[in-house]
Amino acid sequence: MNPASGQPLLAILGAGDSRRMGRPKLLLQTGGVPHLHKILETAREAGIQDYRVACQAAHLRALRGLGLPASRLHPVPETLRARGPIGSLASLLAAIRDAAIRDTHSSPGASPQLPGYAGLVVWPVDHPRVQVATVQALLVAPGNLRVPCHEGRGGHPVWVGAEHWERLLRLAEENGTLRDLFHEKQAQVHRLEVDDPGILHNLNRPEDLG
Repeated sequence: MNPASGQPLLAILGAGDSRRMGRPKLLLQTGGVPHLHKILETAREAGIQDYRVACQAAHLRALRGLGLPASRLHPVPETLRARGPIGSLASLLAAIRDAAIRDTHSSPGASPQLPGYAGLVVWPVDHPRVQVATVQALLVAPGNLRVPCHEGRGGHPVWVGAEHWERLLRLAEENGTLRDLFHEKQAQVHRLEVDDPGILHNLNRPEDLG
């Protein structure tokens, strides 16, 4: 896959087992509002139009019940889901690549242009309290790898420019992690300081929902 200028693609990560939470994080609600809807609303207000939700196949029906179209839902195969966030991203990117190959009638194994995508906004579903202004700042910040920071601590969502997508796929094959991508020696990471504690609010356990 080659770098492409254009719009961002939001990748919402929600294919994990949520063992500490005890129920699927992708289906959590606060005050009757699904966290997934909150993330999508924040992203839309920030100017992101296109998105995909990495999920478990077992949750497809429930997600359709929340009004999400099937074309935006990406069930992650178990073999990749077991690798954590980078497995979900690799599965998602491979699906986009394969669709582009079909659309352009390229040969298998080709790396076609992905018109319209400048990069990924990688957003774990357990971070629903991020502010619109933070996402807007993330989209226009310099660099191909971007991390929002609050009081010096890095959080989510992060930006992965399209230039890094092939490397991300290789890392997944090598049992690497998304963190590894940001910590490679050659990586030029832009750390964006924001006044938004929501980037650090990771809803891992039931008590975190208060």
